[in-house]
Parts: sequence; C-alpha cells; structure tokens
Amino acid sequence: MDEKLIINDPQLPTLDQVLSRKTTPPVCLYNYYLFLRDTHRSVENLDFWLDVVAHENLCKLYCKELLHNLNETQSHGSSLSPPETYGTSNSCKLSLQEVSNELRYSAISGTSTERRSSSNAKSEDLPDQASSSIGTNPNAPYAKPRAASSLPLHQTQTKVKREDLRQSAEKIYYKYIVSGAEKELILPEMIKYRISHMIEVDQRDDPEVFLEAKLFVFDYMAQDSFPRFIRARAYSNLVALHAMFRLVLGLFILFIGFTVEFTLIFLDYQPRLTRLWGFIPIWVGTLNIYVHQKRFSPLLTILGISEKSLLHFNRIKDSHIRHLHVVQAIRIVCLTLVISTAVVGIFYAIPGCRL
Repeated sequence: MDEKLIINDPQLPTLDQVLSRKTTPPVCLYNYYLFLRDTHRSVENLDFWLDVVAHENLCKLYCKELLHNLNETQSHGSSLSPPETYGTSNSCKLSLQEVSNELRYSAISGTSTERRSSSNAKSEDLPDQASSSIGTNPNAPYAKPRAASSLPLHQTQTKVKREDLRQSAEKIYYKYIVSGAEKELILPEMIKYRISHMIEVDQRDDPEVFLEAKLFVFDYMAQDSFPRFIRARAYSNLVALHAMFRLVLGLFILFIGFTVEFTLIFLDYQPRLTRLWGFIPIWVGTLNIYVHQKRFSPLLTILGISEKSLLHFNRIKDSHIRHLHVVQAIRIVCLTLVISTAVVGIFYAIPGCRL
C-alpha cells in the first residue's frame, strides 16, 4: 500500500463499520459508494460485496423459516425431550458456516437438522404423526417431520423459496464471476474456478460459494479504495472538479489583486495606505489556490457541510470528522493570511514610480 494512504487515526471508522452502516456522513456507506462511482471509477467490488451479503441474509432467512417450521412440527410430538427443543429453537441464530451446512445437507439428502427430528418421530404413533403434520387441514396427506422439513419451500408456505436462493446465487455468478460478465471482477483464476465448480457442477447456492471471493474483495477495498475514501472525506471536503474551479477562480482574483497593486505603484498613487486595499483580492485568490491544493474549503466547514458530489452536499454528523475539519480550516485561514500579509507588505514597501 502507498505510504501516503496510511492513516494512523484510531478514531476514524474502519471498512467493516462503513459496510455495516454503523457510520454517519461524510464517512457513511452512501458516500463511499459515490466516491467509488465518481472518483475511483470502480464500484463493482462494493456492488459484489453488497449482493453477496444480501444473498447470505436470504439464506439465513430461508434456514430460519425452515427450522421454525421444523420446530413447530416437533412441538406437536410428545417424545421430544426438553433439551432437544431448546437446541432447535436456539439454532435460529445461525452462523454462515451453519447456514451453508444446512443448505448443502438439506439439498443433497435432507439430513442435518431434519435427521434428529426424524429419528425422534419414528417412536411416535401413526395417528399422532398424521395429526401433527396435517394441522388444520384434515384432507392433507400424511408426512413425517423430516419430509416436511425437506419439502420445497413453496409447499411449506414460507416466504423464501429454495429456488430464490438458486436464482440469487446464479445472478451473482453471471454478473460478476464469469468471463465477460457485466461487472466482471478481477479475481485470481483459482477462486473463479472454485466458484464455477460449486455453481455449475455441485449445484450449490449456500453462502460458502462466494465466501472466498468476498474476503478477497474486502481485503482489496481495505488496502486500495477505502484509505483514499477516508483521506478524501476526513481531510478534504471538496470533489476534484470543484477544486479545479477554485484554482481558476483563485488565479483570476490573484491577477486582479496584483494588477491593482502594480497600478497604484506605477501611478505613484497617494496616500500609500491605499495599496492595502489590494490585500482583499490577494488573500481571496491565495485562499482559493490553497483550497484547490488541499481540496478543502473553510467556508464549507463554517456551514458544517461536505461535498459528496459536484454541488451536492451533506451535513457532517461525525463529531471527529467535524473536529478535523475545524482544525484544518483554522490552519488554512491562518496560513493564507500570513502569506497575503507578507505579499501586501512587500507591495506597500516598494516606492512609487510614475510612468
């Protein structure tokens, strides 16, 4: 990583906090997206990460509904012991590894969580099994708890279907992974091969399919685009195009200030104190040039805002960023005042010479 991108400030947010939406403007996820789209020109990595997280949440929701239906089915049986019931209800808090295992085993053989309930259900009488699986529908066919848990989701009347998981996984695969994709990612060939094998050969749709690529993309953003984003938002408050406009404006105003001073000198205009009026355009011009160099405007700091895109602003809500901006604004104003005072002092000391 470039040494210029290393920021040693523990109070600044991390990439994980930004992606988890735990930060406020100007270092929030929305501003990070705008930075990648408008400045860094590489929003594909963030889009992929967000799509994978959405897929993981979909898988978790599917498993929770699956386990919830299983738990409801088990609650009608009398042979399930209290420890097993407690374990089943707690299993709704699943990790990604558990979700992946649940989806893989349920897709291959209907085992994992359902296996335990099936072994318990075998000791029940047939009438009890029928009544617990049929519920309020007396005409429904008899099904064991294991069978009910491994049925397609549209048959268990849940919101998320197993087909939805497959479609979500394929959408990510064909959008980011395959060669020539709409937003093809730059990934190691080995990672692409493993994802392709899991999707096309193993017919998998669990979160583990994209986990390796997700971690690779996270590390890449943490080392490349995110430090640039933090530096741009914590120590700057202007976008590049606006800063360029300030440079042109500053040079023009500085030219006016120098013209006034030289005119008063070569006309030997009296009193000499009149030359001090040139301080205003010289300071404004110097300030705008320095604003361009630092991409930081003290005026925006006074207003408590930061530019997220050209002429679009948001209010600074992060207290630490606000403090950094105030310190930076005071430093820039003081420095430009010193420079402008020195320049005007030189012009004031030059003796007049009428041409």
